[in-house]
Amino acid sequence: MIKQTPSAFIPDDYDPDLDALEQLSNSVVDLIRQRRFDEAVKACVELKRRYPDQMDWIFRTAEVRRDRSTEISQAAVMAWRCSGPAE
Repeated sequence: MIKQTPSAFIPDDYDPDLDALEQLSNSVVDLIRQRRFDEAVKACVELKRRYPDQMDWIFRTAEVRRDRSTEISQAAVMAWRCSGPAE
């Protein structure tokens, strides 16, 4: 009889769907870092669609909105500075 050894430890309660959740959730963070906000929003929508009972979509959506608003605010400040003093 050949003894088979598993190549990796897989717990009894392993859920491959949670791996997909983690990958999708982490992809939002990567998209935010790359300033690809539209794609990050789409990934958040997909998180909500596929995993409505998980909190990830709420947290990631908040992160996208926070970072997008920061970028917009910075652009507004630069535009104001570049416009020169009002006379």
